[in-house]
Amino acid sequence: MVKEYKVLLLGSGGVGKTAYVKKLISGNFEKMYLPTFGLDIYDINFETTIGDVKFNILDFAGQEMYCTHYRQGHFFDVDAVIIMIDLTSKISFS
Repeated sequence: MVKEYKVLLLGSGGVGKTAYVKKLISGNFEKMYLPTFGLDIYDINFETTIGDVKFNILDFAGQEMYCTHYRQGHFFDVDAVIIMIDLTSKISFS
C-alpha cells in the first residue's frame, strides 16, 4: 500500500520552486525560468525502506496576482509545507 502525502510548495516568484520539483522528477536542473501561472500539481513516487511513498506536490505561483483564488481551497488537509526563499533576494523573505 502506498502512503500519500499532500505537500504545499510556497515562495516568491523565481526562488526555484518548480525547478526543485522538476529536479526531483527528472534528475536534471532546468536553468530556464518560466513562471507558474496559478497552480501546478505533481505526483512524485519514492521507494523507501518502509514502503512506497507518494507526494502530491502543489506548486503555487509565486506572484500573488496569479494564485490568490487557488490557495484557499488547497490549504486544507495538508501534510507538509515547503517554504522556499532566495538567500540573495530580500524580497523573497517577505
